[in-house]
Amino acid sequence: MTQKLALGLSGGGDSLALLHALRSTHSHAELHALIVDHGLREGSRAEAEQAADWARKAGAKPSLMTWTTPRAGQGHARLARHRLLADACLERDVGLLCLAPTLDDRVETLRMRADRSGGLRQLTGPTRVDPSPLWPQGGGVTLARPFLTLRRSQLRSYLKMLNQRWIDDPSNYDPRYERVRLRQDAWPAGDEQELDLLARSD
Repeated sequence: MTQKLALGLSGGGDSLALLHALRSTHSHAELHALIVDHGLREGSRAEAEQAADWARKAGAKPSLMTWTTPRAGQGHARLARHRLLADACLERDVGLLCLAPTLDDRVETLRMRADRSGGLRQLTGPTRVDPSPLWPQGGGVTLARPFLTLRRSQLRSYLKMLNQRWIDDPSNYDPRYERVRLRQDAWPAGDEQELDLLARSD
């Protein structure tokens, strides 16, 4: 029986590195590249189609999905993306969905939560394996995040070694978003490591 895997592919550097890593480590698996066009800005469709083309060239099966009721805000976009990805996995009988958050993403999430009320109880971040956050819609879908110990810069170096281009989403540089402001106000590496270790202990 052929192993089936899926990944969420945006065309950005992190998810493209995941595409190539999965294709390399699971060469005989049926790999589905699930691409969500949020439709929130001009050019998003062309970027989604470019990601689909890269997926085909890497030997994956791309599926392009569109958020038909777009609403501004990263929270709305995240929820819609999880819904579309979970539906696509279930339609294809795929139980494992791979995503590409990095150590940088984890630390940013922890910093945002540390700034909010609730103290140490808020210090939880994405882990390597989790159930889908949707219930009951996402039942049967497990999320895997294999890059949580790797830096974003390491993934870019991997893509350069493969001579693979990627898409830079302009929203990743928009200071209206809290996560972007944190990236522009980087912590010393030691402080980030201490925050990550604190969140891992319970």
